Amino acid sequence: MPFLIRVPAVVVRRLCLLTLFYLALPLLIFFLGWLRPFCGIPASLLLLGTLGILTRRGWNVLPGEATPARDEWSALTKALLWTWVPIALMTLQVGVGGFGMGTYDWDNKHNLIFADLVRFSWPVIYHGEGTPSSGLMLVYYSAYYLPAAAVGKLLGWNAANVAWQLWTQLGMLLVCGWLVAFAGTRVRWLGFLFLVFSGAALLGFLVHNFDATLRLSPASGARLMNFDAIHRWNTTVSYYVLYGSNILQLFWAPQHLLTGWLGISLLLNRWNAERIPEKNGASWDGGWGGSALFGWGMLVFWSPLAALGCLPFLLAVGAREIRNSAREKDKKRDISTLKLTMSIVLTSAICALVVALYLAVRTPPPPDAAPQRGEHLEFLLAPLLHIEGWHALWRYGTFVLVEFGLLYALIWPRRNDRELRIWRAPLGVGLFVLLLLPCFIYGFYNDLSLRASIPSLAILFFSTTIFLQSSFVSRARRAGVFVLLLCGTVVFLTYSRTVGHTLLHGQWNSRRPLAAFPTIIAEYSNDPRHLLSQYTGPTNSPFARFLAK
Repeated sequence: MPFLIRVPAVVVRRLCLLTLFYLALPLLIFFLGWLRPFCGIPASLLLLGTLGILTRRGWNVLPGEATPARDEWSALTKALLWTWVPIALMTLQVGVGGFGMGTYDWDNKHNLIFADLVRFSWPVIYHGEGTPSSGLMLVYYSAYYLPAAAVGKLLGWNAANVAWQLWTQLGMLLVCGWLVAFAGTRVRWLGFLFLVFSGAALLGFLVHNFDATLRLSPASGARLMNFDAIHRWNTTVSYYVLYGSNILQLFWAPQHLLTGWLGISLLLNRWNAERIPEKNGASWDGGWGGSALFGWGMLVFWSPLAALGCLPFLLAVGAREIRNSAREKDKKRDISTLKLTMSIVLTSAICALVVALYLAVRTPPPPDAAPQRGEHLEFLLAPLLHIEGWHALWRYGTFVLVEFGLLYALIWPRRNDRELRIWRAPLGVGLFVLLLLPCFIYGFYNDLSLRASIPSLAILFFSTTIFLQSSFVSRARRAGVFVLLLCGTVVFLTYSRTVGHTLLHGQWNSRRPLAAFPTIIAEYSNDPRHLLSQYTGPTNSPFARFLAK
């Protein structure tokens, strides 16, 4: 099997198509529910038409391909179930739809946005106290919420919550499909590794709290069993920077996790396609980035920051395809493929442009409000060096080593690592992104580093699974990887303890009536941090006046 993919090509194409449909459904709802018909209907038809052409060209076995045998399908199904079951059980506990206890963000953001999408007509306009006379529009990347909210409008609040859980489970099932596609069908520990995969948090905590750890002083908060303190070992630095583990992203913001993993999977799939010969230039997804570009155009509505983290990989794929085309000047593409390519480029541009215009409509903070940390994108390294001197570089270096650097050093392909050498280019792009992100801050809790790092960390995860299966690596390197992974399990233990507490005290169902949730306006109109600007925008903006219903 060439390059990255380890399952039959037809299986990967179908997985790619299912992923595109999953990403596209919220866009269709948004186009038809939020935009005026003169804009929403043509955009929906273009999106559906492009999906239809891709399905017709890619769903079936292509000429010259081998049809997967029954035992291959059986092995794929078993591997998928082995991977999905532990992830599905944990997803039941994170708070989606009132299943599980939920973290702070669920009752202060996710549930409020979801409730407003169910009870108000679309587009959501707020009137009353705390709003201008013309009202305020809900402005948020709402892709994750819209399908279940649409169910709630038809069948009620309880049905909406069940649909929300099922929608999340479907997304995680697609992620598991990509895990199997890249790691192969022989691995039975993929799901568990996905949940425990993290930076070496325990190691970082010991380094930054060495003296206190030796004393084990309760007053210092440095007890070895204080999982929360270990998990947040890096919050003592002058700026808040965190590369969240998979389980942290799942508990706090599943939409970012889904965006990052599905987006990078589509990109790696297209990267893989560059090594597959295409007869007469006939690519099922139009070539030139094809399905990867199409998927990225829809990621912006799911998570702009995770989409930004995928952008360097998209540019790398595009550059490689341009280089390959220059080497094959005599290769001509058929008319149907060129038409599909144009359709994909146009659809991606329209999706990204409409969503960008929508998300750009934000309520500015009050003129007399004090600026908040991370309100605007800031370059941090220079001011930190000015304030802390070389100590800032020590903090930065420690973060790099603990979160990904040591693992990178161990799994980086050597000359004899035959199965890992093909991952050098994606790993190189990911390393560049991970080294750059800590130098900037954006968002109250530096959401830029937390969300934009997901695709690059997914590359690191895929490479680690290949490393652990490889027969060409030394025992010392393999043992080092196991030690680092063990140091990262502290994050998993933190959330497992929360789940255990929830189940032990019978709090598994945390669903509340719709009326129990305040609106976003009621929650944040008097907030001194003026967080309302993250969720609303004026109704006199160009988007609201010319495109919205």
